[in-house]
Amino acid sequence: MKPIRIYRKFNNPSFPLEATSYPIRRIMESYVNIHWHPEPEMLYAQEGTYEIYSENGNFILNEGEICLIPTGRIHAIRSLAAYGTYWSIRFSMDLIQMPDNHFFQLSFVEPLKSGTLMIPDKFTTEQGLTSKAKEAILQIIEGNQNQQFIALLTFCLEILPACKTMSQKRDLQKSHDATRACIQYMDANYRSKITLAELAEHVHLHPNYLCAIFKRNSGKTVVEYLNMLRVQKARNLLNRGNLSISQVAERVGFTDVDHFSRTFKQHYGISPSAFRKAYNEN
Repeated sequence: MKPIRIYRKFNNPSFPLEATSYPIRRIMESYVNIHWHPEPEMLYAQEGTYEIYSENGNFILNEGEICLIPTGRIHAIRSLAAYGTYWSIRFSMDLIQMPDNHFFQLSFVEPLKSGTLMIPDKFTTEQGLTSKAKEAILQIIEGNQNQQFIALLTFCLEILPACKTMSQKRDLQKSHDATRACIQYMDANYRSKITLAELAEHVHLHPNYLCAIFKRNSGKTVVEYLNMLRVQKARNLLNRGNLSISQVAERVGFTDVDHFSRTFKQHYGISPSAFRKAYNEN
């Protein structure tokens, strides 16, 4: 089954680089769901602290730190504070393409494209974040196209010593495809009862193995992802205000309204009714 991807066209196809700020002003807005896309993405924590879910495991991105998400990497973002701002910088691999025999092409571009470049979870002052690399990120955010292009190359060159190239490509494609197929299935069927056995049968894997690769690739267990998905859908329904709490719970796949309320509070810190009240007041 072909995995789905999150794909957004670049506003300017002739210069495929976009820097977008994401202000966090309420803890209820602090989740970005598990997703992947065909281009690399840099995340810069300008203000606040964030938890990044990735196939390599979860890690904390503190204020001033940067991480680089390779192409096709499953990931998610959660703010650990009610206020903050982070930047997402997406760019096409075509933008940094060099001649085949160029050292940058051989040591960075091709390994990044093929998945053989081992990248630190995050770049800090102790792990490859030089003053030039930090300045380059700010120039990508604030500069014009010429400045952004030079800054992107500068950043990649500055972090290159902190990256390593593996001798062989990791054999993760099948586990990635299975994880994405499960996410796709849950996104389409979250209103219904979904069992682990059902998911395992859908992707033709043993349930225990599916649990292991899903956790490794997404940073969450199957149950954690499904509950997160359901309460996110519930949040949208609560914002509309025309359904009761029990009706919302039923619409998103919970058979017990108390279980729904507990799960919602675990994710957003307040009950569904308090969330609705706070949203209406704002």
